[in-house]
Amino acid sequence: MGPKNRFRFPSHLDAEDQGKSSWLDIFHPHRRSYSPFLSPARPSTTSPSSAPQTPNSTKLTRINTLLTNLADIKHSLDIRTFTQNLIQHHGLFCRSCSRAAAPGTCGPTCALLHPHPRDSLSPWLTASWHEDCKADEALYTAIKRGVDSTGDKAHSSQIKQWEDGVERLRKGIMNQADRVGEGGKAGTKGLDVAGALKKDWGFEGAWGRGGALGDRDVAPDEEGEENLQGE
Repeated sequence: MGPKNRFRFPSHLDAEDQGKSSWLDIFHPHRRSYSPFLSPARPSTTSPSSAPQTPNSTKLTRINTLLTNLADIKHSLDIRTFTQNLIQHHGLFCRSCSRAAAPGTCGPTCALLHPHPRDSLSPWLTASWHEDCKADEALYTAIKRGVDSTGDKAHSSQIKQWEDGVERLRKGIMNQADRVGEGGKAGTKGLDVAGALKKDWGFEGAWGRGGALGDRDVAPDEEGEENLQGE
């Protein structure tokens, strides 16, 4: 028989947060070993000029990509921090009301008004998990601080170091759907567009003639059900 208290994301989380929450926001796919600290941002050495400098478009694109990925990563880090607080306070924690010491300020579903101890995850959240959370938070903070203070004025090697750190963090928050999406959909059959659509193709000549895919390629589950019914 399973545990009596099964962990669920608290009901007082915003609806938007609940929709984005993933178990991989809590459990890492694997433990990563890397230093959470980065060297200080090093501005690029350029000769002073009285004329205004034109921003480097390549650097601007890389910085904007970093900021976008950092925003996605921050959401995951916030969920992990929230989970740590839930465990530390035995479920009696609210992101809004605990800081202000005013239970119920966020609304009638505040966890402080309806205490439900949430200890069911504690056995799985080991000391190494907490260490990984702290390392990720430190790495994120170092990168965000450097990007905000230096931006596209940073040296290319520094931007590359930020990108490497962000990529490690980003891979740590990916779920299975994200991984399949990046690597291509496994088990799907591609369509040879060049072979199916000729240069003189038109709706008039192709109407009612069907396509290059068979029924099994389009709906394999339905075909399997028909075979079972026939048997």
